[in-house]
Amino acid sequence: MVDRDVSALSKREQQRLQTRKAIFSAALEEIAEVGLSQLRIDTVAKKAGVTRPTIYANFATKEDFLRELEWQIQRRALTLMRRHAGDATGIEFVYRMLDAVFELLEQTPERLRREVFGFMLRHPAKTGWDDNEVCVFLCENIAEAQKSLELTAECSAPQLLKRIMTAAFGFVVVEVQSVEIRKESCRQMLKMLLR
Repeated sequence: MVDRDVSALSKREQQRLQTRKAIFSAALEEIAEVGLSQLRIDTVAKKAGVTRPTIYANFATKEDFLRELEWQIQRRALTLMRRHAGDATGIEFVYRMLDAVFELLEQTPERLRREVFGFMLRHPAKTGWDDNEVCVFLCENIAEAQKSLELTAECSAPQLLKRIMTAAFGFVVVEVQSVEIRKESCRQMLKMLLR
């Protein structure tokens, strides 16, 4: 993963991480321009100032660029969600999480968003979909809201989170309408779901 504190690492390890970051940045720039299917490793190598073998030593496949991007998006999502959450609970907490997701989408270039969505659809998590920090944060807050009867307790917090995420997914990825219209439609649907 590219995003971590490097001050305690050896100079060699710091250089390795800087090289990885340069490769990743060049790859994202290229994916945003031409898409993953048209991505040429030679072009990424030239932009990053490295050789093809150096790229493959850091990212074995083109899809690994999207895996790294997905991980970085999760980290940014968690930061935004914590900021948006404040002291909200229950349905208001769910709405604020939705606001954070839409804010994150607006910060991510369109082609990169679509490439990540496509990647997620082509490579869905079969198990362990909820074992990342974002899902842990959401499940903890949903469980608290269930205990206080602010959200339905007819299923577990992870099950309810999966229902919420599945229901919201279409509003997030189908970009036919404006963000505000999609966000409001999603809120209305979640309000019905979470009664």
